[in-house]
Amino acid sequence: AQLELLAALAEHPGARPGQLARRLNMRPNTVTTIVNALSARGMVRRVAAEDDHRAVELTVTDSGQQAVLAWQATNAAVLNLALSTLTPRQRRALAAAVPALDALARAVDRLADTQGT
Repeated sequence: AQLELLAALAEHPGARPGQLARRLNMRPNTVTTIVNALSARGMVRRVAAEDDHRAVELTVTDSGQQAVLAWQATNAAVLNLALSTLTPRQRRALAAAVPALDALARAVDRLADTQGT
């Protein structure tokens, strides 16, 4: 959960905890707990929002960014290893499906952003 939150925050710097909760489909108190842990480890920085000093915006520190990159590299290595076990025909079928899967992922992200779910 910590790495997922860090990755989401790396993609959306300056996000507020409530925005992350909606984006990750987590309870706000869960996000707060994770942010507290990541902040204590020096991976997330809290800054008062310019438009509302009662609100907090979050950013990933260099340490947090390095953790995200390492996690993504591990995931990529596992995926590449798994893909290597497929037949050429199966790999071609997956490659043909990539544009549709990408469009689906973008549609889900847009809906989550606009509907707050």
